[in-house]
Amino acid sequence: MTARTQENCDPAALRKDLEAELKGPVRFDDLARAVYSTDASIYQVAPLGVVFPEDEGDVQALVRTCSKHGASLTGRGAGTSLAGQTCGQGVIADLSRSFDKILEVDVEGRTVRLQPGVVLDHLNEHLEPLDLFFGPDVATSSRATVGGMANNNSSGARSIKYGMTLNSIRRLRAFLADGTLLDWGPMNREEVDRKRKSEDREGRILDGLIRLVESKREAIRKGFPNTLRRVGGYPLDNILNQWEALEKGEADTFNPAKIFA
Repeated sequence: MTARTQENCDPAALRKDLEAELKGPVRFDDLARAVYSTDASIYQVAPLGVVFPEDEGDVQALVRTCSKHGASLTGRGAGTSLAGQTCGQGVIADLSRSFDKILEVDVEGRTVRLQPGVVLDHLNEHLEPLDLFFGPDVATSSRATVGGMANNNSSGARSIKYGMTLNSIRRLRAFLADGTLLDWGPMNREEVDRKRKSEDREGRILDGLIRLVESKREAIRKGFPNTLRRVGGYPLDNILNQWEALEKGEADTFNPAKIFA
C-alpha cells in the first residue's frame, strides 16, 4: 500500500474495479466524499471515495485493488479520532456497518474474539454478565469501535491500571497490500524461528521486523519517549522488549500482532 495516493491514480478506473471486485457499496459521489472527509477533529480531507466492505473477501479485494491503483487506504470505525486519523486522500473503508459481531467469548481464558466494528459499550454490555470487561475506557465508548481503538492504541482514564489497547491485543488478522492474510498471535521460539526461515511474505516481514529492532536496539532505547500514552508510529519498543524477553528465557512467547497498535 502507499502512504499517499499517487498522482497517476485514476479515480474512475479505481471505482470501476472496486465495483467489480466488491459485494459491498462503493460510493464516489460528492455527498459521501464530504461526509467522510472529516472525523471528530478539525481536519478535513476529501477522499477519492468510500467503500463499505461486507466480509473478509471484500476487504482482501479492496486492499489488492487500492494497491494496484496506487490509492491510499484508510480504515474507519466511528470516526471519533481527534487528530485526523480517519481522514485520507485515497479510499476510506467504513468497517462499522458489516463487521460488528462478537464471535466468541472464552471466560476461562479471559479473551473475546470479535470483528473490528464492535462498539466498546456494546462489548462491555455483552461481557458484564460474565464479570468481565475490556480495560481501555475511552470517553467516546458509546460510539468508538474496538478496531479503531486497536489502530489508535486507545487508552482512557483507567488505562494506568488496565493498560492501553495494545496491552489487550491477543491476536489480529490483517491483510497486506497484495492480499496476503496475516493471522498473528503469540508464538513460541520454535514457531518464530520456523516462520523467519520461510520464504513467503509473512516470513520475510517477521524476519525483517526482528532484524530491525535488533539492529536499532540502542536507537529505540534512547529515542522512544518514556511515556505511557503515545500513538505516533509503530511500537517498536514493545516488539524489542518482547523479543529480548523471549531470547533471555523470561517469556515463553512473542506476539508480533502488537506492531499494528
